Amino acid sequence: MENWRPRVSALIVGAAAIVLLASVPTSARAAEDTTRIGHACAAVMGLDPSEEPYEDCVRSLDKTLSRLKRLELTNSNRSQCAQKGLNPGTAAFDTCVVKAEQLPSGPGRDGAVVPAR
Repeated sequence: MENWRPRVSALIVGAAAIVLLASVPTSARAAEDTTRIGHACAAVMGLDPSEEPYEDCVRSLDKTLSRLKRLELTNSNRSQCAQKGLNPGTAAFDTCVVKAEQLPSGPGRDGAVVPAR
């Protein structure tokens, strides 16, 4: 059980890195995200890029950032549908959110939410 302390420390630092990554504007390019993730794993967490723990860190942070972006987009879509006068929990609201998520141009960012009929 001697190895649990470094792991806990790494998890705490990793959580801090996730918070920093989550604060990046959603308009940031994928290359910038990749650079920031690599920096968080190498510089912040002190992992060697040639070793497996670094690769695990990159995969984990990339997956987490992707989930956070999807959640942010969904929340934005829900907010915009509510601003259109649709009530959460109704079929019209749910349809509005689903349609917004299917728009290719990033519906949560450009206000292209179309209310359901």
